[in-house]
Amino acid sequence: MHTSRIDLLQQQIARDSGDIRARLLLGCALMKSGRNMDAATLFRRVTELEPDCIEAWRWLGAAYGQTRLFKEAGAAYRAALYLAEKCGAADTVVELRSALNLLPDAHS
Repeated sequence: MHTSRIDLLQQQIARDSGDIRARLLLGCALMKSGRNMDAATLFRRVTELEPDCIEAWRWLGAAYGQTRLFKEAGAAYRAALYLAEKCGAADTVVELRSALNLLPDAHS
């Protein structure tokens, strides 16, 4: 099932390369199918296209965490946290701080 969703999202992005939402959804679908590094690459690209996209940074952190790249995960979560604090997204700030604290290298 994930493969067909992945295919549809890839087709959407081929039609509209600026569709950030489709890119985020594709990254999530890739993660659900266990393709975490592919998802990280995609989320990284979204952060390049839309540097203020909190969700892209958050999902990038999650993808890196799943691949055990904890330093990179922390950097992505901190970028998302900065943006969330900047725009006053209190619930998101709490979630991101929790995600950071769960990383093995969070306190080093």
